[in-house]
Amino acid sequence: DPAVVSTGRPARPGDIIELYLTGLGPTEPVFQAGEIVSQAARLREATTVTVGGTTLAAADVLYAGSAPNAISGLYQLNIRMPQTAPDGDVPVTVRVGGFESQANATIPVRR
Repeated sequence: DPAVVSTGRPARPGDIIELYLTGLGPTEPVFQAGEIVSQAARLREATTVTVGGTTLAAADVLYAGSAPNAISGLYQLNIRMPQTAPDGDVPVTVRVGGFESQANATIPVRR
């Protein structure tokens, strides 16, 4: 949101964006608490992302795992915004295993 991050801009349908999260669980390979993630480490559990009511196809979740070159416990999801995403602050939900992200998380979208 440009109101929060001055260099930010709303996503557009079809854009590839990065989401940063915590608490998503184990990765492969495993990194210990406090360790710097030195390589891609994908989540072990299945990951589902819903944006604006549209559940993304697996091919649109490009990466789900530890954030490279960051401390373990910080996760990164690279997703392709659905073509159906409406203008406005669009709700986003991430499900990993049997757990779901907090309510009221949004991504600003402008067509």
